[in-house]
Amino acid sequence: MPAPLLELLVLALLAVAMAQVAKRIIAGVSFGRRFVASLLVFLLTLPAGTWVVEQTRVVGPDDTMQVNWFVFLLVMVLCFVWVFAAALTALVALELVLPSGSLPSPIQSVRDIRMALRRRAATCSSVGSR
Repeated sequence: MPAPLLELLVLALLAVAMAQVAKRIIAGVSFGRRFVASLLVFLLTLPAGTWVVEQTRVVGPDDTMQVNWFVFLLVMVLCFVWVFAAALTALVALELVLPSGSLPSPIQSVRDIRMALRRRAATCSSVGSR
């Protein structure tokens, strides 16, 4: 299996696992929203971690570790927790503005459009027959 494909598979599995954790923290949020929020957490953790490492000078300019592994791991875990908290905050804000279930699913939208077109066609044909 190619490395990028394996990385995407691991990322998706981690996002599913994190979506389940988010389900325990925030009840009533759809799986799709939790999955997208979890995926964003994993995608944003690396840039955020890189920025934190640069700002805290945990790694020197020559890419050598300036602290021991425990401190480095602690900084990265804290970065992950902050990004996770930010994603949960964004998820709560999204639920406040646009609650789950307030928009129809894509399948329901297609059905609604088809029904509206049928009604319109029926209305037009009944008006034309008068």
